[in-house]
Amino acid sequence: NIPLSVDIESGYSNNISEVISNIQKLYDIGVVGINIEDSQGEEIFTKKLSSIKNHLTENNMQLFINARTDSFLLNLPSPLEKTLERIKPYQDAGADGIFVPFITDKDAIKKITSATALPVNVLCMPDLSFIETLAECGVRRISMGNYLFKAHYNHLETLLKNINEQQSFSPLF
Repeated sequence: NIPLSVDIESGYSNNISEVISNIQKLYDIGVVGINIEDSQGEEIFTKKLSSIKNHLTENNMQLFINARTDSFLLNLPSPLEKTLERIKPYQDAGADGIFVPFITDKDAIKKITSATALPVNVLCMPDLSFIETLAECGVRRISMGNYLFKAHYNHLETLLKNINEQQSFSPLF
C-alpha cells in the first residue's frame, strides 16, 4: 500500500458541497491527502478549508489537507508577503500543510517555514536549491508535478525519433 495524495486544483467546483463530495469520493477509494489551491482568493478559500475540515472531523475521516497558495505561481505583487499573510488563516481553518509552488529563493523559503509549524511543501523548479539545502531551510515535502513525466516523455520522444531516423533499434542500447 502506497499512500496517495491527489492534487484537486480548487476542488473541481465552486460549490462547497460538490467539493466535499469530490473529496469524499477520493477518500472512499483510499486517498490519504489532497492538495487544494486558493485560486478563488483567500477569504473564499479559508471558508472552503474550514468546511472541508468540519466534514472530515464530523465523519471521523483522516485526510491530509495541503493548502496550496499560488502567490508565487501567479506572480502576484509581493508574493512572499501575500504567502505569509495567508498561512495563519489557512492553518486556523484546518490546513495540515502549506504548499508554495514556484518559490525558489532560499531566504524566502526560510521565512515561510519559520512562520508556521505546519510542514511546508515546494515544487521542483530548475533554479530550486539542492534537496539537502531545502531540508535545512525547513522544507518537508517537494512535489515534482508533471515534470518527471515530461522529462520521461521527452526522452521517449527523442528515442523514437532516433529509431525512426536510423531505421534501427540501436538507440535503445
